Amino acid sequence: MPATTYRTKVAVLCLLVLAHIGYAAFVNKPGHYTVDEGVYHMMVKALVEEGSLAVRNGFEETPSAELVYALLRVDNSDPAAPRLIPQYPAIYAVIAAPFYWLGGFHGLFLINFLALLGSIWTTMAIARRLSDDPNVALNAALILVLGTYTWEYVHGVWPHILSMFLVSAAVLAGLSALQEARPG
Repeated sequence: MPATTYRTKVAVLCLLVLAHIGYAAFVNKPGHYTVDEGVYHMMVKALVEEGSLAVRNGFEETPSAELVYALLRVDNSDPAAPRLIPQYPAIYAVIAAPFYWLGGFHGLFLINFLALLGSIWTTMAIARRLSDDPNVALNAALILVLGTYTWEYVHGVWPHILSMFLVSAAVLAGLSALQEARPG
């Protein structure tokens, strides 16, 4: 592979990462674009501000169907104190809480951007483990970053890119363990 091709691909990958930074800094306006984002935001906010995953909106004081926000459910485990809880697993809120504590709503974009960088790294590392050609690793990273879903995952408030990173890290760990366990 010519060195210029490799350098060109590295430059394109760096420019795409810079484009994500520019989009996040100057174009992407914080706000909920889907109901899901609102619920994820409420989960993290409740955990940071109240130490609970229960979402407070007055339901506790006046239990009413009108106060049950979409994608929340009523927890009646204590009939004397019903509360609203998200239908989603809490792991995102636990991982995102320090970022929300540091940067508020913008902190939720930061965790997604860091997960993008981690996903690029793990994707390249997996490709390097499976091929001796560094060009394959760059191609894999470029395909990942050029995927339209990547823009949506990084610049929204939901755990998709974080999940992608965690899964790719698990695949890398498993692949590494498999290759280390082989004799010779």
